[in-house]
Amino acid sequence: MPIALAGRVPVKVSTESGVIKPGDFLTASSIPGVAKKATQPGQVLAKALEGYSGEGTGKVMAFVNISWYDPSVTLTADGVLATVDGQVISEDNISTVDTSQVFKNATASATFAKYASGKSVVELSRRVNDLEKLVAGLHAGNASGEGVSSTDSGQAGMTNGDMLESLLSKVEGFSHDNQSLTGKVDSFSGSLSSLTDLANTIASASALSSASGGAQFASVDTLNIKDAIISGSLNVLGRTTVSDLGVTGNITSGLMTLSGLDTNGNASINTIGDLYLQNNGTGGINLFAGKMKIDKLGNMLTTGDITAKQVTVDKINITTDTSVAGAVLSTSAGVVTLKAGETTVDVKTSALTAKSLVFTTPDNPVALGTKKINTTTFRITVGASQPQDVRINWWLVN
Repeated sequence: MPIALAGRVPVKVSTESGVIKPGDFLTASSIPGVAKKATQPGQVLAKALEGYSGEGTGKVMAFVNISWYDPSVTLTADGVLATVDGQVISEDNISTVDTSQVFKNATASATFAKYASGKSVVELSRRVNDLEKLVAGLHAGNASGEGVSSTDSGQAGMTNGDMLESLLSKVEGFSHDNQSLTGKVDSFSGSLSSLTDLANTIASASALSSASGGAQFASVDTLNIKDAIISGSLNVLGRTTVSDLGVTGNITSGLMTLSGLDTNGNASINTIGDLYLQNNGTGGINLFAGKMKIDKLGNMLTTGDITAKQVTVDKINITTDTSVAGAVLSTSAGVVTLKAGETTVDVKTSALTAKSLVFTTPDNPVALGTKKINTTTFRITVGASQPQDVRINWWLVN
């Protein structure tokens, strides 16, 4: 079942919370696998790219992007945070904003109000900057020998040095408060980030659960992951490309099965019907490191022996042995010459065996016979010497 984590996909929707318009955020409805228009602060799953106002459930194209949505707060075109009634939230009015109107959620309103109080980081930073300017003025007064007057009765009669020390003490106090609040804000931000991650995880699990409940919520166009372990079945309906594939069991492709280890402890290739190799005829087959070759014309070359129960051929070509005269030949056929005046001639060949049948054919019509002398020699004998040389063709069949 297709599942989408992000991207532009069709989504099942209903008008459970109102008519859906393009740009509306979508969240999970009470129907598993069906989304509705988001009208309350909370987790959203997508933004509608099309509208829907029909009865029951329908489908709209949406951009899936799991995030948080609060209908009471918006971002202006300039990236400024504002309320739905147009009130801009800035550093100047952050402590005066009515958070109960901005944030409909009570927890968010209280949290915002806490950090937007008179002792917020923004206000403390402003006050520290004012004190630093005053200290700079005191330093300038000391350098010129002029005193700094004060209308504060508590500071009457104080020297510039005393006032400087007092102000530096206050600055240090404000800086300490500022660091403390900054630490709290950082802690709050970390907690908020963790809660956001948890909410995203829950929303993703909810979407997957809804989709697996029998309704298709969305589909995934692209999935990019580094590692994955699948304990069940993986079904791929499209093209699959792998750079290195290791299979511990069998591979089944159509009618063919490749087994890396069959019941006999061997590797095997089996198919229903004939197994075709090089069926397109664009190349040959090379087996056993070149010891057996079959080219694309069907010619076979083997460096070993061929054993067959029956051989049917149109023609047999026997390679001529080019060994020197008198040496032991290795062929099973050849030609020998009986010299004029002689009655016998010996033929030596390693193809001769105890079961060999020797066939001879002379060029001239003379009576002759054959006899095996030893394991590598047989003798051809004619009934009477001939006045001229006689060529005799011989052939061994084992």
